[in-house]
Amino acid sequence: MKKGFLDILRCPDCKGTLSVTDDKIDGDEIVSGKLVCQGCQGTFPISEMGVPQMLPAALQSETPQDEDFQRKKIEMATRDEQVTVYDKLPLLLAFGRIEIPLSIKYAQLRPTDTLLEGGCGNGRMTQEFARCVKRLVALDFSLASIHMNLERLKSAGVTNVDLVQGDLSHLPMATDAFDRVVSCQVIEHLPSHDSRAKAIKEFSRVSKTGSKVVVTGYKYNLYERIFGTKQGEHPGKIPFFRFTKKEFKDLMEEGLKVEAIDGRLIYTWVARSQNAK
Repeated sequence: MKKGFLDILRCPDCKGTLSVTDDKIDGDEIVSGKLVCQGCQGTFPISEMGVPQMLPAALQSETPQDEDFQRKKIEMATRDEQVTVYDKLPLLLAFGRIEIPLSIKYAQLRPTDTLLEGGCGNGRMTQEFARCVKRLVALDFSLASIHMNLERLKSAGVTNVDLVQGDLSHLPMATDAFDRVVSCQVIEHLPSHDSRAKAIKEFSRVSKTGSKVVVTGYKYNLYERIFGTKQGEHPGKIPFFRFTKKEFKDLMEEGLKVEAIDGRLIYTWVARSQNAK
């Protein structure tokens, strides 16, 4: 991780500032070590590839007591296992050709922006976002996905991206750190309304007043009402929830001012929102 990443990183539990211990430095890079919260004294390792692992304490536990964290722990393991499969899905690849430029357009990304990509996975969108902004922070809770994303960024020569393992409902970021936030096809996989609402409130907290926040999520449309289910689990116990338009708007309004809910994409809503705090 870059030394300068510490200006944005915070403890996911108490939002305290962090210091580095047991560190190995190579120029501007912290190659290894651990981060220690100056508030609650929580500790966070830096992975063998230099990625800060900023999961909340409940997700670091082998046996979380909270049901939401239990389900997230299971999904993390599945995402790690499926890391080489996910972006080979034909429908997802085809869909991305529409979803990615539309998300960029709605977020009104600028060359001076610092952007948060919430739920970056192994990088199907990361490089496209990175080309549009000055600085990108890409977060996911699957460490294997983050590592693959990092390898791809290095191979492509992309240098303006900081990667971090974290939880959308407990972002390890400073308040008002970002000019823009984008999160695509992630919110529907959070295991409960409470965890989804917390994620939206966190997007509000870490973005500046007036920031554009773009979130996409599964649509509960006529086809799904006839042939599908509103909520359930994908293989590997990955939870999902499909939103009506009103449900998606109501969720965004847990922390944001909704400008529009766009339904033109086949199976997802796109919420164009603004941080009006």
